[in-house]
Amino acid sequence: MAIDASGTIYIGSNDGNFYAIKKDGTIKWVIKGILSGCTPATPAIGSDGTIYVGCATEYSTRTGNDYLYAINPDGTIKWKIKPGPSTNSDSEPPAITIGPDGVIYIVSADQSGISYIWAIYPNGTRKWGGWMSSYAGYPFHTVAVDPSSGTVYFGEDCYYGLAPRFWAAYPSNGATKWQYITGDVPHGSLVVGPDGTIYIADKAGNVIAVAPNGNRKWAYNVYGEPILGLVQPVVGPDGTIYVTETSGLVYAFSPSGTVKWKYTMANSRRGLIWNWQGAVVGADGTIYVSNNDGFIYAINPDGTLRWTWKDPHNASITSNLVIDDDGYLIFGDGSGYLYRMGSPLPPPPSSQIYQFGYGPQHAGLAPWNGPKVNSTLWEVRLSSSPLLAVMVGPDGTI
Repeated sequence: MAIDASGTIYIGSNDGNFYAIKKDGTIKWVIKGILSGCTPATPAIGSDGTIYVGCATEYSTRTGNDYLYAINPDGTIKWKIKPGPSTNSDSEPPAITIGPDGVIYIVSADQSGISYIWAIYPNGTRKWGGWMSSYAGYPFHTVAVDPSSGTVYFGEDCYYGLAPRFWAAYPSNGATKWQYITGDVPHGSLVVGPDGTIYIADKAGNVIAVAPNGNRKWAYNVYGEPILGLVQPVVGPDGTIYVTETSGLVYAFSPSGTVKWKYTMANSRRGLIWNWQGAVVGADGTIYVSNNDGFIYAINPDGTLRWTWKDPHNASITSNLVIDDDGYLIFGDGSGYLYRMGSPLPPPPSSQIYQFGYGPQHAGLAPWNGPKVNSTLWEVRLSSSPLLAVMVGPDGTI
C-alpha cells in the first residue's frame, strides 16, 4: 500500500486486481488481473506521480506474471518489463525502491536460487543489473538507497553454509563498494537512517547498525534463542530505531544502540506476522504497529500505550500501515477490507499557519502526525482476498 501527496491510496490484492481508492473510500479506478497468479509487491510512487508495482510467483505455480509495471495516475499502463531472468521470489514479493534520481530498483531470484538486482530508468529501460553473487540464496526483501550519496544497498540469504550478506554499490554502474556479512537471515529489509547508518534486523534476534563505510557501529541481541525473528527496523523523526519482534514485542533503540524501552502487545500470538515492513511512526513520534490477531497499537514515544483497535471482522492486518497527509491511518485486512481511521487535528492558530509544515496544501491539518483516536472514518470491502500493499497518490487516491 502507498499513498500519494493528495491522499489517493494504491493497493494490490490477492484477487489479482490493483486498486486506486479516493480519500472518501470510493474506487477511483481498478486494473483487473494485472497481479493475477502472483503476490503483489509494495508499490512505490515516482516524483511525477507514476506508480510502480511488481509481483512474485512461487516456483511450483509459475504463471509468468513477473513483470514490473509503471502505471499513470489515471490508471493506464505506461510500460511493463521483465527486468531480468525472473522477478520471482521464493517467499516474499520484492518491494520497489526509487532512488533520488528516479531510478527504480527491484530484486529477484531465479529457479536455481540465484539472487539478482536491477536498476531501471523511469522510461522503462534497464540501467544496470545482474546477479548479486554466485552463491545460491534469495534476496533481501527490498533495496535501500542513501538519499544523500545515492549508495545502493542490497543483500541475499546464502545457502550451503554461507552466511547472509549485503552489499553497498555505486549507483552509476552497480559496482561493489563493500560487503557486510550478517548473523542470520533478515526479515524485511535494510533501512538507511538520516545520518547514513544502515540498520538491519535478523531472525536470530540481532539488531545491527552499520556505518556508511561498512564498519559495524553496534549490535544488540533481543533474546538468546532464535524463534521467528525481528521485523524490518523503522527510524523515527528523532533518530530512534523501532523494531518489532514476531511474538509481539516492540523495541526502541537509541542511535547509539541502547534499549530505551520495550512494549509487549497483549493480544499477540507467536507465529506468522503478515506485515514484515514493521511499524510506522508519525511526526509527533507516535508508533503504530499491527499484529497477527487483528489489533493495531498506538504507542507513545515514551513506550506507554495510547490506544488499541480491533479489526471488526476478526481478520489479521495483512497490509503495511500508512499515514496520509491529513494524519489518517490507512491499512487493509485479511477479509479484503480497506480502512481509513482516526480524526484530523484542529487547525493551528492563524499566526502559525505557515509554521511546522502547515500551509494551504494541508487545509489546516497537521501533516503526518497520525490519528489521535482509534475511530474508523470509513471502510470499504474490495475483495474476499487479503489486501497486501497500500499507498496514497498525490491527489489523495488510495
